Amino acid sequence: KNAELVVNYCNNAKAMVAVPVDAKIDNIGDGVNSTSSEYVPVISSDESVMIFTYRGDQSVGGLQNAYNQPDPLGVYYEDVFISTKENENWSTPRSIGENINTAAHDAAIALSNDGQKLFIFRDNRYDGGDIYMSTLDGISWSTPEKLRGDINSAAWEGSCALSADEKTLYFSSEKPGGMGGKDLYKASLMPDGTWGKVQNLGNIINTPFDDDAPFIHPDGKTLIYSSKGFNSMGGFDIFKSELNADSSWSQPVNLGYPINTPDEDIYFVLSANGKKGYYASGKKGGFGLQDIYTVDMPEDFITPILAMLKGTITTDDKPCLADITVYYGIQKLEYASIKSNSLSGDYLINLRAGENYTIKYRTDGFEAKEEQLDLTNLRSYLEKDIDVKFYTKKDTIPVADSISLVNTSTQLASNEGKSIEKSTDIGNSSMVGLEFKVQIAAYNLPKNYRYEHLRGLGKVEKLLLDDGITRFTIGGAFNTLNEANAHNQKVRAAGQTDAFVTAIYNGKRVYLEDLEKLGLIPSQK
Repeated sequence: KNAELVVNYCNNAKAMVAVPVDAKIDNIGDGVNSTSSEYVPVISSDESVMIFTYRGDQSVGGLQNAYNQPDPLGVYYEDVFISTKENENWSTPRSIGENINTAAHDAAIALSNDGQKLFIFRDNRYDGGDIYMSTLDGISWSTPEKLRGDINSAAWEGSCALSADEKTLYFSSEKPGGMGGKDLYKASLMPDGTWGKVQNLGNIINTPFDDDAPFIHPDGKTLIYSSKGFNSMGGFDIFKSELNADSSWSQPVNLGYPINTPDEDIYFVLSANGKKGYYASGKKGGFGLQDIYTVDMPEDFITPILAMLKGTITTDDKPCLADITVYYGIQKLEYASIKSNSLSGDYLINLRAGENYTIKYRTDGFEAKEEQLDLTNLRSYLEKDIDVKFYTKKDTIPVADSISLVNTSTQLASNEGKSIEKSTDIGNSSMVGLEFKVQIAAYNLPKNYRYEHLRGLGKVEKLLLDDGITRFTIGGAFNTLNEANAHNQKVRAAGQTDAFVTAIYNGKRVYLEDLEKLGLIPSQK
């Protein structure tokens, strides 16, 4: 039987090599590839971020034996690396961070369209290998958590792909009851955040042989995966199938030579515009054991009809974390719900054609904003930028007519990381909702800030305000500026020389110039 399979592979190879497809394949270059192994590239749909699996001398743990013990005769274990596109060039890859990379095997397998959710494969030697997910907070990836629900099993689950609306996950598994070997399945996101309603994709997609590495294009209907069956040229070949109107799949088509070869061809992903593919190969002429390659796809390969919607969300011109919910149709059914990046404020979502969309943007402390996007007559690929700007209303702080003014000197923050020394006349006065705190640090992503030198000066608190920045303050809230200023001097004397007093009104940070404009303090000009 194996001999017959090999003969079929050879015959398939001869037929496809004789009629090559019009695809240009290039090594992505030594800026990314090394003398080690780089493979399983996954990309954001706008090609701004690429994450891949690396195995070499930069791997955590170095050379190890099968028990994760250092061994000069051992091997390097898998780690996850990341590169970003800058001026059309890929940056030097770096480790994605200690939350993901461990001394054991950690392999990237899928990335959400917006680059905010990363799926990895881990094998703890007890469950056959399962799928985990990490989320991006600013520039920091969370500790991966095993997918909850019915996807992972006692068998191997090792590849996956997330749909554009993030409600369907396609994955490969060796669980019992399949067509043979590895099969492709899909699961639905349930209201409680678990994955359920697992379905085998059926015998049009799956074969008696291994079927693996699914990728669902942002258009929602183009499935690309690898199979050892059908008319493979040898081992895994890359195939394409399309979802029909009746929810059935079309007969898979081999992508052809030179994309496919008699070697293993697997883990192929495609940009949203359908023009460029990414995959890894150990072909001759590379820089290392396995390299990442790009493919300029044939003109007729895919003509995606979808809209890539992206932009930046800001509050008072500063990037912020926001919730974005997309609705479609007259009934405003929910299509997808995502978040902007907490550090950059950027967001991205791909929308299918044929619908009229309402996009609602929400961030704490502001009224929601809505945008309309009519794609009912969309007939081609579209990129649409929508930036959303929230501004604090300057008339939200009432003027206090009865405030008494006493001379004093203090520092209030006018910009993050800066302070301005000014003489004010607030002194010992107080007003409802207005309080003062002594700030000692601020981070987009709260870190393990050390403040042992400030022991005895009060409790250190973390304060997250509307701009998404977490402030560290010490000593609690003070009703008057004089009290806060006196404590600030003690904090500075203890070694925190950049500490300063900040004002907060009804949970919102108040700037010195705002207090002046509203007449709460005299102008210092």
